[in-house]
Amino acid sequence: MKKPSVSKSKKGAIFNILWLLIENPKNLKYFRQADIKNQLVEEFGINLDRKTIQDYLDILIDLNLPYDLSHENNKGYYISNKIISDIEREIMLNSLFNLKAINLDSRINLFNFLTYDCGRTQKKEYYKIHNRHINSNLNDHFSLVENLEIIQKAID
Repeated sequence: MKKPSVSKSKKGAIFNILWLLIENPKNLKYFRQADIKNQLVEEFGINLDRKTIQDYLDILIDLNLPYDLSHENNKGYYISNKIISDIEREIMLNSLFNLKAINLDSRINLFNFLTYDCGRTQKKEYYKIHNRHINSNLNDHFSLVENLEIIQKAID
């Protein structure tokens, strides 16, 4: 998922929190409020208090998003269900990479669509799994996108 380019104000921080939960840049299994607070400062330069973070998390839980945000006592918050399950995604990706009639641009678009709600690390895992089916141009495309994101982060 693309990193939100929300201003450093606190108004857009709810989107930044959702991005942290989906992208999971630190590969955490659970997100405590302190983890979210630290990552907001590190990734976006936004400093929120615990009450605001709790309010935003409650709003995200109450919204009818295609993600299920869950909480476990003494552990933290996590995304329990995404738009499609990992098994369904794997079946669709296998089908996509086994079809010979689809051109490279269509494969890239479909791959990006099927992995929209995945973090960068999970997308890389899908690339590794399907490496024998992936054209080298597709790998170059993913590397280019990743490098552009790193450059954008450095510029910001």
